[in-house]
Amino acid sequence: MRLLRLVVFLLVPLASARSQSAADLEAVVTTDLGSFRFEFAPDKAPKHVEQFIRLARQGYYDGSAFHRVVANGIIQGGDPLLKNPKTPKNLWGTGGLNLLAGELSDMKHDRAVVSTVRIPNKQDSDGSQFFICVVPQPSLDGQFSAFGRFRVEKPCVEP
Repeated sequence: MRLLRLVVFLLVPLASARSQSAADLEAVVTTDLGSFRFEFAPDKAPKHVEQFIRLARQGYYDGSAFHRVVANGIIQGGDPLLKNPKTPKNLWGTGGLNLLAGELSDMKHDRAVVSTVRIPNKQDSDGSQFFICVVPQPSLDGQFSAFGRFRVEKPCVEP
C-alpha cells in the first residue's frame, strides 16, 4: 500500500496578518497528489486547534502520511510514526495519541469536517492524528473532537 505523504503549512490571510488568532489562520496540507486547506474552529475545540497549530509550526506533521482511507467515510493521517517509511504496518495509526482530553461540541461531522483521532473505546485519549470526513458521519457526532472544516468553495493556492 502506498502512503500519501503530507506537509502542513499555516497561512494567515493578508487582511488579518496583524492579529494571527486561530480564527485567522488556515492550515494548508500538501500531499503527493495535491494540496487542500481548512479553517479552524477554535470556538468548538480550542485546545485541539492550539495543539494542531503548535505542532504544525514545529514541523511535526511534515513527512507523516495519510494511512487510513475508509471508502465513503474518512481519511486519517498525522501519525508521527509514519515519518519513518520502515514503520511496520501493524503500528500505523498508533503514534501521537493520548495527548489531550476530548473537546466534544455541537459541531457535526458533516462532509469536510476535520476531527481528532483517539484510542478506540477510550475517552480523553485524543492526540495529534486527525481525520477528514469525506461524507457526513453522524455516528461520530459527540464522539470525537471536531476542530476544523474545509473551505470547499475556496480554491487552494500552494504557498
